[in-house]
Amino acid sequence: MKKRGLGSSFGGLIAPIATAPSQLQEVPVDAIAANPSQPRLAFDQAALDELASSIRQHGVLQPLVVTRLNSSSYQLIAGERRLRAAKLAGLQAVPVVIKEVSAQQQLELALIENVQRADLDPIEEARAYAVLEDQFGLKQGEIAQRVGKSRATVSETLSLLRLPVEVQEMVSAGRLTAGHASTLTALRNPAKEVAAARHIAEHGLSVRKAELYVASFAQQGDLGKELAPRKSRSEQHATSEDRAIVQALEERLDGKRVELVRSGEGGRLVIYFDNEEMLTNLYDLLMAR
Repeated sequence: MKKRGLGSSFGGLIAPIATAPSQLQEVPVDAIAANPSQPRLAFDQAALDELASSIRQHGVLQPLVVTRLNSSSYQLIAGERRLRAAKLAGLQAVPVVIKEVSAQQQLELALIENVQRADLDPIEEARAYAVLEDQFGLKQGEIAQRVGKSRATVSETLSLLRLPVEVQEMVSAGRLTAGHASTLTALRNPAKEVAAARHIAEHGLSVRKAELYVASFAQQGDLGKELAPRKSRSEQHATSEDRAIVQALEERLDGKRVELVRSGEGGRLVIYFDNEEMLTNLYDLLMAR
């Protein structure tokens, strides 16, 4: 099974950063404008302070990528954290690689960098995919190829934007994982989605239990009634340690449903997938080092 990577059209844009030092230039930090296509909206101040401290000691080790606006000004393509940290560190200039790219490529490169560094929360990532889909007309398969993820993962991430704003904010704040939020889309009712999201967050349900809870919620449809997730036979005698293991695995596997079945001293661990692309994505996750 072939492991997915970045689309070939974008590897060439990023490779010269590390392989062609002769192309580097020093540019004043004040001459670099922010990237209007930057998909990342939130920047952790403590992490920026740590990066600024490292830059004071070692300098900017990874050049920024910019495009030229005119003879004396540039627009950032990738490296906004480094630019912000360099300003905090008091640097007057930073090393850059200058690229001539389109507006679409600016967004794609910024998105690729953030996805690779796991800098985006799921909602920021979904909004960036939506821009590529709506503004630039890319199909979900094309987006998946560019960011090195499966089409199923891109589709699941985009589905988060159909959820109410309150639920999206819970995901951005880390109160719900993308896997938890994806289970809510089956309700197809904003009021129910918000109510279910609150219940899942307040009770700390695993993704699997959230899935069962949502199924029960959809059947009964009583917003005022406290619902408990139905347990499968294999979960009837699950220990708290088993439940913690299942929850950790589901979160590590991007919300894939996991089942742990004990049998004497042994047992079996089952990971569910819905289609071939989800299997490929699962393979990538398990084989990643």
